[in-house]
Amino acid sequence: MNDFTIIITTFNRPKCLLRNLKFLLSYDINFKIIIADSSNDTNKNDELKTLIKENNVSFKKFPHDMKVAQKISEAIKYVSTKYCVLCADDDFIIPTSIIECINFLKNNADY
Repeated sequence: MNDFTIIITTFNRPKCLLRNLKFLLSYDINFKIIIADSSNDTNKNDELKTLIKENNVSFKKFPHDMKVAQKISEAIKYVSTKYCVLCADDDFIIPTSIIECINFLKNNADY
């Protein structure tokens, strides 16, 4: 298993989240995903709910009025891997590039 987690923050954009999640899951790489969601209503997208459930994605619901910095701070508490990347629901992080970054950090401890 690759020792990294991607935290995806989201707020009232289930289509963006769905697109990003499909993209990340298209990679044949084992990593963890935590969704930190403070949307008003997340139960409207059945495809998204199914994707989360079938892929063991960790879904954390936060109050809709929570500030993003506090949401990130709370979501980090659920990270159990050595490395973590923060990603918004409309940003696309390439998991193979994250692995390259981790390998660099492992080989260059002074960074």
